[in-house]
Amino acid sequence: MLSCKEVTDKLSADIDRELPLLDRLSVRLHQFICKDCRHAGMNMRALVDSLKDRPPTIAVSDEAEQVDEEFVERVLLALEEKGPIDR
Repeated sequence: MLSCKEVTDKLSADIDRELPLLDRLSVRLHQFICKDCRHAGMNMRALVDSLKDRPPTIAVSDEAEQVDEEFVERVLLALEEKGPIDR
């Protein structure tokens, strides 16, 4: 069985559907058993989903960078307020 660190290292590839079947099953089995890794996966999926809905921006000035920082802060606050998302 995978360790929590191994699952964390594979979460991004799992969400992007880049893991081979055996690795994907191993991650899912560990998440079924481990509440912390299950919540980490759900939070990462929520973050990825929220970023997909965001229109692309091109940083051409310091103001554009500030907008990106504000967006990140809003996403983090929203995730903290909602807590883990069970799907």
